[in-house]
Amino acid sequence: MSDEEEFEEIERIVLGLDEPDFDLYDRVACLDMVKAHQLERKRRQFHSMGNLREGVGGTTVTGEMAPTFDDSGAGSEQQSSITAAISPGPTRQSPAAKNTNSVENLLERSGGVQNNFSEGKELATTTPLGVDTQRAVASTISKTSPLLRFADKTEEQNISRQKRGVEEQAALEGIGASGGMVDPKIRHVWSEAVDLSEIRNVEDQTEFRSLRAQLGIDKISAETLSQYHVRGHMDAFDQPAICYPRYRGPSTRNRIPNGLKVIRRVSGGKLTKENYPDESSEKVRFTGMFGLQMVTQFDNRIVLCTNERDALAVYDASNGIPALSLPLGERFDSTVIPYLEDFDLIYIWFPHIHERFAKSYASYLNAARCYIITASLRPVELVRDNRAKEVLHNIQDAVRVRYKGFRSVQDLRDSVRGEIVQSKTKLSGLTMWKRYALLNNYLRGFRPSEITILSGGSYGKTTFMCEYAMDLFTQGIRTLFCNFEMPEEKILKWMIIQFAGPSHVRSLARSRTFTTRTKVPLQQRQDHSAVEMWLDRFERTHSDLIIMKTEEFRDKTLKEIADAIREQTLACGTQHLVIDNLQALVDMATVNIDPMTAAERTHQQDRFVGMLRRMANAQELHITLVVHPVREPNEQGYYELQHIGGPSAKITQEAENVLVIQRRRETDDRRKFRKFLYILKNRFGGRCLEVDQIEMLFQPSTLIHSLVEVSR
Repeated sequence: MSDEEEFEEIERIVLGLDEPDFDLYDRVACLDMVKAHQLERKRRQFHSMGNLREGVGGTTVTGEMAPTFDDSGAGSEQQSSITAAISPGPTRQSPAAKNTNSVENLLERSGGVQNNFSEGKELATTTPLGVDTQRAVASTISKTSPLLRFADKTEEQNISRQKRGVEEQAALEGIGASGGMVDPKIRHVWSEAVDLSEIRNVEDQTEFRSLRAQLGIDKISAETLSQYHVRGHMDAFDQPAICYPRYRGPSTRNRIPNGLKVIRRVSGGKLTKENYPDESSEKVRFTGMFGLQMVTQFDNRIVLCTNERDALAVYDASNGIPALSLPLGERFDSTVIPYLEDFDLIYIWFPHIHERFAKSYASYLNAARCYIITASLRPVELVRDNRAKEVLHNIQDAVRVRYKGFRSVQDLRDSVRGEIVQSKTKLSGLTMWKRYALLNNYLRGFRPSEITILSGGSYGKTTFMCEYAMDLFTQGIRTLFCNFEMPEEKILKWMIIQFAGPSHVRSLARSRTFTTRTKVPLQQRQDHSAVEMWLDRFERTHSDLIIMKTEEFRDKTLKEIADAIREQTLACGTQHLVIDNLQALVDMATVNIDPMTAAERTHQQDRFVGMLRRMANAQELHITLVVHPVREPNEQGYYELQHIGGPSAKITQEAENVLVIQRRRETDDRRKFRKFLYILKNRFGGRCLEVDQIEMLFQPSTLIHSLVEVSR
């Protein structure tokens, strides 16, 4: 059924042509309901359309009667002010308006019912309808459903058409690229300006060609000028001008810009500059940047210039690197900062005399991502002199404002937040000690990129270090053990005996009695049959243990030994490096050198420690260094930091942790000694210990040390 047939069907029902029993009041009631249906649809339609003007078929509807509604729901009409049409031509009614007028025509044909509409409505609300009338009303509403669906469809088409025409409407009525009203002067000049490539008048072409040469942009391609929306304008006095538009975001060439800079050549060849809106006004809001409409979401680098000609030259000569012109030139403008937040690299190309302004801009834009181009010539000068290739070279040779090794608070923000929020996890590091669980209370954990020093007299440093390292690599820490005093077989023997022995001694009495979970001292004759079993278990630990064969490095220098260790740790992904001990390593590396003084020997040690520090930082490697004290203990028999580091104190300065084994003679029995572990330096754990609090109890049968905290 066509639309006209649907309307005729509704007409027949409403006017009672098919229902002769309808009286006047019944017809008014039906008309009231149908009218209310249509008026509500019309109300929703106009609310959804807002204040947009409708342009159909390339013309603008002028003088259209826009309906208004009073409290009773009745329709009244008043004239709405719409701007002049683009071009004269016949106007068309929208389908929605046509539908509404059709219902009004039905009312007019009902014999003057429309004039008495208010009265009829009142009667209809007070007079009950009969059964037949109610059925007729229901049938009428069902008949109007296709009409309502048709109105919905036409409404969607209208809105879609209006969206497509928004750009042309905005250009006509002065709506800027950001959606707000623009300066009327900008609208006037922009509507009269044309693309330079579209100028057809020969005299005008000559004028603009001369003006471009005077500005130095005659070598810039017409395509670049068109992409930047650069236009030419001729005023009433035939004075040519170049128009540089400014935008706040992506835009098309038909949109009126938010700001406009006009360079005009007046009589005598003099150039004048006009900015719209006026820069001197304090109420002028940010009008955008020249070239900002060229930036897309895929661009991660830009070039900032102080004027439009330089921006055009950069884009034209660099194969399309987006270049922007700052609205205030070299003067700092805080309003541009939010528009530059998303770029990873920002190249700042200011004139050479304005380099200090470029550094100021870089500091506000996060200097870590900024590069300053220090070329003596500006981009437009290079292009004008046929040296366009140097533009890209200068960008590639830009100077970084802040180099890689320097950071700001902004760069470290996330890392600092992690240090605060996850401090406990970061202090725990790679793992915690199990055999020496007491160390966890002080050192907090085993962390990468640290240096730990173990020192003390000749009473158990290597034995303690073997179990210390074995506790870690059995938990999955990849370890490289370098001992320069003992053969590697001896080191492995001690480790396997300690591995087979009890892992914990939970309680030890002062009488040195103890209870163990396992009786496996492998060095005893009756247990030699279990050696193979424990060797197999030792090999199947969770991580690799590499032993350095020191005999292979007898004739090597310190640098060669350090390079070999670094290559091995890189190849195996080592996490823990043990060197036992520093003095023996230096002696082995310098044995073929003429006798050295104490100062020279100390210098060699400090040099090797510096190599270890670089290795620890670069490879996130934890290095444990066994160091003999260089001086005798003090009068009380205590070793202090100055007894370990020597005159330069380089060793203790580089270390994060310094552990010292102290020995005390029993007062009751001078033949017996007690050993204590001191913590003289604890950079990140925070707890130092310089009293006899952690006692080291040694079990000779299993070569195991047990750490016990002595109550005081």
